[in-house]
Amino acid sequence: MRKIEGEVPDYLRMLIKNPSLFLRKTHLIPFGLQDNLYDPPFMVDQFNELTDLVVEKLEKIPNLARLGDRFKDTLIIGDTHGFIDSMRRIIRPFLEEKVDSLIFLGDYVDRGESGFVNFALVLALKCAWPDNVIILRGNHEDIAMNQSYGLQQELLSYYNYEKYKQIAESIDIIYNYLSLAAITPQRSIAFHGGIPQEMERIDDLEIIPKPHGKIAAISDETERKKAYNYFEQLRWNDPRENQEEEFAESFRGFYFFNKQVVERFLEKSGAKRIIRSHESRRGGFMSLFEGKVLHVFSAEPYGGIISMAFVIHEQKNGTTMLRDLDFNPIQKI
Repeated sequence: MRKIEGEVPDYLRMLIKNPSLFLRKTHLIPFGLQDNLYDPPFMVDQFNELTDLVVEKLEKIPNLARLGDRFKDTLIIGDTHGFIDSMRRIIRPFLEEKVDSLIFLGDYVDRGESGFVNFALVLALKCAWPDNVIILRGNHEDIAMNQSYGLQQELLSYYNYEKYKQIAESIDIIYNYLSLAAITPQRSIAFHGGIPQEMERIDDLEIIPKPHGKIAAISDETERKKAYNYFEQLRWNDPRENQEEEFAESFRGFYFFNKQVVERFLEKSGAKRIIRSHESRRGGFMSLFEGKVLHVFSAEPYGGIISMAFVIHEQKNGTTMLRDLDFNPIQKI
């Protein structure tokens, strides 16, 4: 197993080494750590410790992470949505040192059965290898979303309401320190959703503060509104082929954007392509706008929609490979 480089408590080492074992309901019982209701994956103090450890790492990274040599050989991972078995398979080549780094595009919770532990595993990876793991914020990294799509109910199966509030508060703190986009050495721009209206280049993200909750404190109303729109639309907007309008309202309450928007955005950003996730309806992989946008989704099987999911591997030799969740090559892209 790859040597751990950061500060990681023993319970997080267990989670990284064997997520399936960690998920057993009885795994805390031998240590006398039972809580109320079902045995929780973490005691409140443990998750608070994880929060402190990971925020210390995340607060040093800007909303737009410009990635260096450590990310020349990297796996780019789409939505995992609490599918812990998918995550276990995805990270194996990293733990076995077959790739150097990991970029997560967001949506770690909700939908699946193990969102809490899935998210904790991503955070543990960041703590263990702070310079080799980038965690981006998706639209489900939002406490309000979690109340409707699964994470809140999952947490309340482990904790009473008072302890749930403490855990939820820590999760919200972490959400607000996640980065929003990354630029890889291959000049790929990675983010969760899509290009926001009025955003001409990816550098425009710099107007969004960290933690993201500070958007509300921006004094200039025009700048505050622009920052909020960028923050939301980057996580919610979607590409649409054969659309004449540059932006059109989407069924999500946000916007579809067309090929012209993509081409202008990439040219002004000095980038080659966009890699994004967000839409299960597109399946595990899709190339749009002549390869200028690559869609990837990394949870399987997902809701009767996705039977086979994928990751994108940007390799040291400059080529890009689509791989299945067991690292088998599918095709060059």
